[in-house]
Amino acid sequence: MMPVIGRFLGPDGLMDPEFPPTVATPSPYLTDFFGVQAIADVSRDEIVADFVPRFAEVTGQNENWVALTFKDGFTATFHPVSSLVVLGFEAPISHVVVSGDNWRQARGNVKALIGTIREIGREDAYLLDNPDYGLELATYETMQAGITASLEIDPDLSGFRASADGLLLFPEAVHGISTDADELMKVIDGGGFDWIGLEALNLDQQEDLDAFNDAAAGTPEYERARAELVEYFADAWNGRAGPRTTGEENYYFKLCEAAHAAGARVIALEGASPAFLLFRYGETSFGSSVRSLIWANAIPSSGRGILFGGGAHFHYADVPMVQDFVAAESPDRPIFAVRDLWANAN
Repeated sequence: MMPVIGRFLGPDGLMDPEFPPTVATPSPYLTDFFGVQAIADVSRDEIVADFVPRFAEVTGQNENWVALTFKDGFTATFHPVSSLVVLGFEAPISHVVVSGDNWRQARGNVKALIGTIREIGREDAYLLDNPDYGLELATYETMQAGITASLEIDPDLSGFRASADGLLLFPEAVHGISTDADELMKVIDGGGFDWIGLEALNLDQQEDLDAFNDAAAGTPEYERARAELVEYFADAWNGRAGPRTTGEENYYFKLCEAAHAAGARVIALEGASPAFLLFRYGETSFGSSVRSLIWANAIPSSGRGILFGGGAHFHYADVPMVQDFVAAESPDRPIFAVRDLWANAN
C-alpha cells in the first residue's frame, strides 16, 4: 500500500495539503482509498466482458486479479471478490488499483474509470452505496452553516463542575503516549462528572459497557465485564506510538476503571466502519468531521461529561468539530477545556 499512498504525499512525507479539500464533499457511494476504488463483487469474466475490447485490453492476470490498460492511458488492476487490509483495518470490499504518478493523476484516472462504468450503464453493478451518506450530508450542512461552539477555558474546572450538563473537551495529542491520559486521570480522580466518552471504544461495545457501568465493583457481573474490557485492550489501542502492554496496563483501560471507581459511566464514541475509514478518507479533515458528528450523536444529552480522543476532533481548521455539532444541536450546553485547544494544534 505504501507506493499507492506515496502518490498523495508531499516532499515532507505528509499528505499534500491541496488534496483533502478535494474530498470534502458528500458522496452517495464509496469512493477510493488513495486511488484504490471500492467496487462491488463483480467477477473477473464480467469485468473483462464489460471493458474489452471497446475500452481496454488485458495486460496481466492471475487467479486473484486482472489488469486492464485503458485507451485513456491508465491501467486498472481489479481485485474481484476480495478485501482490503491496511494497518490492521480490514474492509471486505472488492477494489481496483488505478495507476497514476501522483494523486491528481490517480484520482483523475479513477474519475475516468467511473465515467466509463456509467457510460456502459453498469453503475449499479460496480459502485457501492455509502452507508454513511446521511452523516456526510449533515456534516456538510453544518460546515456550510459555519456554526462554531463557544468554548470556556477552565483550568481549575470550577465552571465545569458547577454546571449541570457541561462538556469537558480533553484532546489526546498522540495515541499511545500517556501524557494526556495522565493529566486526565487527575481530573477523573477529582470526581464531579457523570460520564466519560472515549474514542478508543466502539459504539457496538456500548451494551457490554453498560454491564460494566451498572455492576458494582467486586461482583461477578463486574468481573465479567471488566475481563471483556481487559481482553479488548490487550490488542486494541495498544502499542500505537508507545510501548505495548497487557490489557490491564493499557492506559485506556485504566481510564475506564478509574471512571467506574469515580461513579461515572463509560461511553463509546467511535462508530466509523473500516469501509468509511478507508474508502471515504476517514482520516482527512472532512472524514474526521463526519466521525466527530458520530461522537456528538453518541454522547448523553444530560449530565457533566468528558470527551477524550484525538486532537483532530477538537481542533481541525475549516470543518466542524465535535463541539460544533453539540452546539448546533444544544446551543445552551456549556463546553469547557482546561487550555486553549488551538495552542498546540497539529
